[in-house]
Amino acid sequence: MVEPTVTNATDRKPKRYEISVDGVQAGLAAYVDTATQRIFYHTETSDDFAGQGLASKLVAAALADTRASGKRIVAIDARTAVALYAGIATAMCASWLLLYDQVHRRRGQLVTAGIDQQAFGANRIRAVAGIAAYSTAGVIGALWLPATALVIFVAMPVFYALTTERIRPAASKGR
Repeated sequence: MVEPTVTNATDRKPKRYEISVDGVQAGLAAYVDTATQRIFYHTETSDDFAGQGLASKLVAAALADTRASGKRIVAIDARTAVALYAGIATAMCASWLLLYDQVHRRRGQLVTAGIDQQAFGANRIRAVAGIAAYSTAGVIGALWLPATALVIFVAMPVFYALTTERIRPAASKGR
């Protein structure tokens, strides 16, 4: 295989870095320049060149050239944003799972008398659902359709609102 070449096509609209193999354009990284920043907003590679590591080479060359120009790098891409949001939301759900689990395990020491002792244990399933949903959304959105991930991102707060139970006093045994 011929070594791919990366060029900065500043004369093209939009401005872009292009990667070519044997004179055939295989991908691009589009950007907008400001006085101090180069904002990358879209990156793609052709399906005909999939699996050859061209996207990594393109991005590495574009970032190196941008650093050399003295501009600050700003990456704005729907897939990147989806992956970042999904990662943060998954980590948040994992922290809730750990909290619910620890409180449930030590409920005799941590939960005020008169509060339903099973409440925190029962909420673990909501945290697991969040981990599963946000992780799935991240994979789907980063690798396939970012809009699909957004649907899941909007659905999850609705799910939490509909399944939230306040921590309430335990039912008395006499009732």
